[in-house]
Amino acid sequence: MKKIAARTNSLYKKMLLLLLIAMGIGTAFYFGASYLGTFIVEHYYNSTDYEGRMNRHYADLLQAYVSENQVKATDQQKFEDWINQHSIMSIWVIRGKKVLYDSVTGVTGDLSDSHGEMYDEEYDDGGNPIVDEAPDENLFTMDFADGKADVYLFGAYSYSAYTYMQILVLVLTFILFIAIMLKGIRRAIHYIRAMCDEVAILEGGDLSYEITVKGNDELADLACAINGMRKALQDQFREESDLYAASSRMVAEMSHDLRTPLTSIILYTDLLQKGKFESEEQMWDYIARISRKSHQMKSLTDHLFEYALIGGTENEVPLSTHPFQDVFYDALSDMTLYLEGRGFHVETHANWNRTKVIVYDDYIPRLLDNIVSNIEKYAPRESRVIISTDASKEGCSGLIFENVIRHGSFHADSSHVGLMNIRKMMDVMHGTCTIENGCDTFRVTLTFRNV
Repeated sequence: MKKIAARTNSLYKKMLLLLLIAMGIGTAFYFGASYLGTFIVEHYYNSTDYEGRMNRHYADLLQAYVSENQVKATDQQKFEDWINQHSIMSIWVIRGKKVLYDSVTGVTGDLSDSHGEMYDEEYDDGGNPIVDEAPDENLFTMDFADGKADVYLFGAYSYSAYTYMQILVLVLTFILFIAIMLKGIRRAIHYIRAMCDEVAILEGGDLSYEITVKGNDELADLACAINGMRKALQDQFREESDLYAASSRMVAEMSHDLRTPLTSIILYTDLLQKGKFESEEQMWDYIARISRKSHQMKSLTDHLFEYALIGGTENEVPLSTHPFQDVFYDALSDMTLYLEGRGFHVETHANWNRTKVIVYDDYIPRLLDNIVSNIEKYAPRESRVIISTDASKEGCSGLIFENVIRHGSFHADSSHVGLMNIRKMMDVMHGTCTIENGCDTFRVTLTFRNV
């Protein structure tokens, strides 16, 4: 968790840094490209006769308009109409020393100082302009309906070029910005695609495949989390498989154990039905054997049902709390009398207290019945059985059952359903069951949680 916390927002920081870098490079490119584009446009217009050609072209258009519409040099409205049709153009109409029309300022009358700086024409005694050897390329003499007049004509011809250049620079800047961003996130995109492909492998059921972990950011955390989930599912499926195998094995073993007494019962029943006995004493011996085999079958089927019941309802039993002594004092007394009646020598070392423990009431006699069954099955008659309380573990109260076992008898039971039942019931009650199997002694310790 510390490692993941240390990497929190690292991918966000990387993306933010990448965005700032892309914006910085894009801004620098925009201004640099704009400066270069402006220089190229200005160089083109200054080093070629483009402006002169365009002036002559629009002068021809204006002259044709004037001739076609019989425009007078003082007809300002007609000039306005022509300017509206050619919005990039501006004109002055000058006759002598008077401005008849100015599309820029709208000022007419005598040439002002400012006009004079831009229009400095000399006239002869007859009032006609004196033409220099190098005439102004913006100045044209045109024939109007009321006589000749000078037209100073200029246009914003480079406006379109500047506009297109700016659009081109903006498009290139945007492309550069996107390219930098894509270059920066390409690794993350490729990693996400690879992770999707690997997750698809897990979806196909191959939980042994490990997701590749790269880098030190949130994507790496995600890959680690997926691997953790994969391992958890793998462990869960393995546990379920082991549980299924154990259940199958238990059923198979129990079926084998049930088959043996059932076969004997069928055999002796057939003998009795067919009258194949020599005396009444032998008949009662057959009946006694059938009875013993029947009780043996009942014990085995009880174990099987208890195992299935506990496995299916272990999380549903109502737990309660009672004083430790109240729960086990009478039950252990009955257990002691029963074992002594069966020939065992029982020693009890109990140190009772009023501490409350967590139990399920219906499980208590089952626990002790299973322990008694194990003692009868594995301990020799006339042997010693020790029952004692255990308070060595803090917060818990325990019982210890210790008995001698016949050599090799513990492994004769193929299923050990009784011990499995004890463990499961203790798990349901949030307790523990510890089994110690020595060379000649067998000990079961039941630990219950105190409240």
